[in-house]
Amino acid sequence: MYKDGIFKDLNIELGNYTRDVINDFGEVLARNPDLSGSRSVIYKIDGVVGLNFWGSDLNNKGEVCGYYGYLYKDGETIELPLFYARAINDNSQVAGEVPLGKPAIWEEGIVTNLETPIGTYCRAYDINNNGIVVGHLIDGPKKWACFWENGKITKIETRSDAFSVNDKGQIVGGDSAFLYDNGKMIYLNDFLPEDSEWLNLKRATNINNRGQIIGYGYLKEYSHHNYIGFLANPIQKSKTLTADSNNDGIVNGLDLAEFAEQWMMREDWYYTGPLKW
Repeated sequence: MYKDGIFKDLNIELGNYTRDVINDFGEVLARNPDLSGSRSVIYKIDGVVGLNFWGSDLNNKGEVCGYYGYLYKDGETIELPLFYARAINDNSQVAGEVPLGKPAIWEEGIVTNLETPIGTYCRAYDINNNGIVVGHLIDGPKKWACFWENGKITKIETRSDAFSVNDKGQIVGGDSAFLYDNGKMIYLNDFLPEDSEWLNLKRATNINNRGQIIGYGYLKEYSHHNYIGFLANPIQKSKTLTADSNNDGIVNGLDLAEFAEQWMMREDWYYTGPLKW
């Protein structure tokens, strides 16, 4: 686990794929090292919860959705027939696909299909707490990043995938790491300084409600032989503290903790690291 410049060994085995997930409370969804038992596990502060399916996403209520149609909720596993579940938000809405590459949202036993243009194949990767779903659209030989809002599809003018969306509607993805914000496309490689050690920021895989982006790319030192993870922090544009201190769109006890942390920080709150957008 990486936080505030410090690495902490969790002493757990993570799978070599993007769906090892951490929520806002430090709970981690990961592959189970002992495959003879449960397939995925939730690592909590007070213990481990084993799941009998491959988990794909974890929300802030400790609920997990999983591939081949499963939902872990209130200590029980619920089957979601003919639903390939990929992401779950804090409202227990699950985004995924039904057969033939048709994206949909599962909520309380009801499946709502999302708009799919005729002759195309779509995939859903993430859903935010406002019900916005992101993914990709394949039309013949071409692939496009896209998102669905109120069930209607919007194509993003980049031939790649949209992997993550936060509650502000900011979307990230790749094959060249991008941020899509309020209709504007921003490529993170354009913000690398001339003397940067980075050769290419390949993919942006996740964005949180603070606007922090994680992904992976290549360093000049290793050329195209090794992926290296990156963290991109937005520039603080204001020193004004609001009630929503952690910028997650809601006001709760987490904001008080964030307020106290910011109050004790140094006077200059502007990020000065090597990568800013």
